Amino acid sequence: MGVTAAPRRRARSRVAAVAAVTAATATAAATGTAFGAWTTPAGGGSGTAAAGTLGTPPTVTATAQPGRAVRVTWTAVTPAPGGYRVERRRSNGDWEAAGPGCASPGAASATCTDAAVPPGQWFYRVAARQGAWLGTPAATTAPVAVNGAPANQAGEAADDGAGRHPTPSTPTPATTPVTAPVTTPGATPAPTATAPPEPTPPPSAPPS
Repeated sequence: MGVTAAPRRRARSRVAAVAAVTAATATAAATGTAFGAWTTPAGGGSGTAAAGTLGTPPTVTATAQPGRAVRVTWTAVTPAPGGYRVERRRSNGDWEAAGPGCASPGAASATCTDAAVPPGQWFYRVAARQGAWLGTPAATTAPVAVNGAPANQAGEAADDGAGRHPTPSTPTPATTPVTAPVTTPGATPAPTATAPPEPTPPPSAPPS
């Protein structure tokens, strides 16, 4: 009897352990907290685990660059995450992923250039990333104004920011002023031509 009782007690303890792990996992999932699972080899074992958090970049700046680009720079977090996520939004828009130049900066990155940004006013923010998990984003940057694109090689006028391409005006050539002749002091002026005097008619003969 004693030989058969011991396995039953071990079986109950294993069931209790599984139930405890299941309850803990369910609680973690219900609260929205990240959770994990570990397995032990046959015969049991022990181990420890600790939860951590993804840091928030202390500072983030965004600066407009030529050619409708924005350079985003941030302070790296410690410990280093798996990478970063850079997002942007308009003044009255929703957050969206930045362009290909800032799509998925690695852990060693602290800057990226968002290229071909549509004209307008933009805000940026950066968050640490670890797999599918994201940390708390940094404070939003000051607004960055992105102007229209420069003229292309075909000579097309620059975009004025509203999708229009105004026709450049042709400058009016300057008029050359006419300078009056200047007389040098002491110089003899050129003689002025005068008309000859009209001839005097002969006196009339007295009446006879």
